[in-house]
Amino acid sequence: MRNKYKKFVIGLSTSVFFVPFMALAQTNRLDEILYSIKIRILGPLVALMAIVALIVFAWGIIEWIYGADNDEKVAQGKRHVVYGIIGLSIMFGVWALLNTICIFIGAC
Repeated sequence: MRNKYKKFVIGLSTSVFFVPFMALAQTNRLDEILYSIKIRILGPLVALMAIVALIVFAWGIIEWIYGADNDEKVAQGKRHVVYGIIGLSIMFGVWALLNTICIFIGAC
């Protein structure tokens, strides 16, 4: 009777010890693929587009300042500033949506 109790205790203690390792070993391949796509493709693409929008915004400000004596240059500078702000808003929205979807799916 003592031998059965000893085996039960040993089996229970080893299973309690190894269960967390088995849980950590289970991965979902789809999660890895989505995370990889987010980190390697979409993240740098969104960052590049945000940089382009920031450059357009800065160029619009420079045009607006240097073309202060010409109404056409001021209007063109204002348009570039507005386009830059719209582009930055879109890129930050895309970034937020991408992270929300990633968290919702559980790939992050």
